[in-house]
Amino acid sequence: MKRGVPLKSRNVKRRDPALASLQREKVIERDGFRCVAQLVSRGVRCPVTHPRDLQCAHLIRRHLCGDAIYDPNVAVTLCRLHHDILDRRAPIALWDSIVIPSEAIDRAEACVRAAEAKREADGRAVVHLKGKAI
Repeated sequence: MKRGVPLKSRNVKRRDPALASLQREKVIERDGFRCVAQLVSRGVRCPVTHPRDLQCAHLIRRHLCGDAIYDPNVAVTLCRLHHDILDRRAPIALWDSIVIPSEAIDRAEACVRAAEAKREADGRAVVHLKGKAI
């Protein structure tokens, strides 16, 4: 075995860096170059706007997005802290401290369901999205 070459993992779909970068640019531009999370405590939108702190966060887990994984509609712009909260990487006390706009969640679900319908119409296998996105 060659050194420095990673082993292929079972059932792992590698992320295409070019498509991910393009998706990130479109999502951040669409959201006005700022975090879309609304702070529950103050009822206002997060003030973070510095490009270094902004990230593209999937509202529906990437493995459930199917063919819509790189579609800008399945993601929103979040700052690092709010992305960690959304993905449950932040302390549990913060998990309920933000709200993601419902129109963004509805847009993500509609996009994935449209991709599912297209796959089904083409006669390809479909893993249906169950319940809510997040």
